[in-house]
Amino acid sequence: MNYDENNLFDNCRFVADVMKTRQDLRFQALRLIHYVIYRVICDNKDLQTFTGSVTELAETFHIQRSNIYRDIDSLSAQLHSTGMILGHKDPRKSWRTVTWLSRSCYNGRGTILIKLSYSMVSYVKGIRHMFSDDYHKTILDFNSVYAIRIYEIISADRFFHKDADPEYEMSDLRYWLDCEKKYLKTNDFCKYVIEAAVKEINRCSDTAVTPVFVKKGRSFTRVRFEIS
Repeated sequence: MNYDENNLFDNCRFVADVMKTRQDLRFQALRLIHYVIYRVICDNKDLQTFTGSVTELAETFHIQRSNIYRDIDSLSAQLHSTGMILGHKDPRKSWRTVTWLSRSCYNGRGTILIKLSYSMVSYVKGIRHMFSDDYHKTILDFNSVYAIRIYEIISADRFFHKDADPEYEMSDLRYWLDCEKKYLKTNDFCKYVIEAAVKEINRCSDTAVTPVFVKKGRSFTRVRFEIS
């Protein structure tokens, strides 16, 4: 494997690392970062800077134009302040923190600029290699954070293991989906998070997913996403 291939593989692994961590983003902020990444890939310039109009963002996110200034300010603030810890969820193990944005601003004349952090350039390069444009368009059709996050996670694993059905510890999924203190009963987590997200994935994407819950003793401890 030459240097370029190594670099590309590292970028793809970085994508998987970002997807398999807790992101702590609300629904619209998560959609916004996907839209920004989609647009910088389409522009294919520095793979870092998105420049768009207020009207474009209002139409894309179904926000009234009178509210777009407040809402985009709030969403970009959330993306600035939310760091992701990559690596082991045990802080005593190897880890590093990355952030989504380095800059965002409005020029007062209808144009908004959002600049990804330097570390996210590797993420964009990995995304560009791993997925087609349909990946982002599909994500923008989802109506819940959980559908987006589960779709991200299984899509990344399918890229690396095309013939294997992704399977995860329930505790890992709880961590990645920020549900360690929500839906504490396993049945509720399975029903209201995993099964609800899968229904949305099946409705909005060309991926057909069936969740299979695996027991250890009397409790469900793992879930396998069978894909056809």
